[in-house]
Amino acid sequence: KGIFVIQSESLKKCIQAGKSVLTLENCKPPNKYMMWKWVSNHGLFNIGGSGCLGLNLSDPEQPLSIYECDSTHVSLRWRCHRKVITGPLQYMVQVKDNTLVASWQNLHKWIAYMPGGGGICEYLHKDLYTLKGNAHGTPCMFPFQYNHQWHHECTREGREDNLLWCATTSRYERDQKWGFCPDPSKSESPLPPMSCMNQR
Repeated sequence: KGIFVIQSESLKKCIQAGKSVLTLENCKPPNKYMMWKWVSNHGLFNIGGSGCLGLNLSDPEQPLSIYECDSTHVSLRWRCHRKVITGPLQYMVQVKDNTLVASWQNLHKWIAYMPGGGGICEYLHKDLYTLKGNAHGTPCMFPFQYNHQWHHECTREGREDNLLWCATTSRYERDQKWGFCPDPSKSESPLPPMSCMNQR
């Protein structure tokens, strides 16, 4: 499902999200704080930390951290090219004293920690367009917050019919925009008529 562990190609250690900073740790055994996923708007979502990699542009030299995925006071957009993760103003994800920082120096390369060690750029986010609901076919927004939890994929939570759905803005409770997710195992998803979400 597009989840990967990011390993330093040269240092052979993996990025782990902590409460305030990201550090390089031994990759074995991988844990949920080492698991990442590319999400909407070029974000990098940490599964265990339930937040997105962010760069504080008012103090770009400080260590990188995890932020709310719709935070507006930091930059959450990253690009991936040839094993290099680049943010705004060409800042790159680098390592300093075992801590993740943004810097223009060095060209630190990152690979997926797995047999073969492929590039993390292979897992980039692809838009998933919704069906029915009230979002008129707009794509899912990942991650989105529902019931005080960030979801990085379609969920069945809150539905009695067990159908997968997603929000099309970052906060479902605020905007109430949603749609059903297409079922990849079926060519056409049998969906019920448009209905309201079950509120909890």
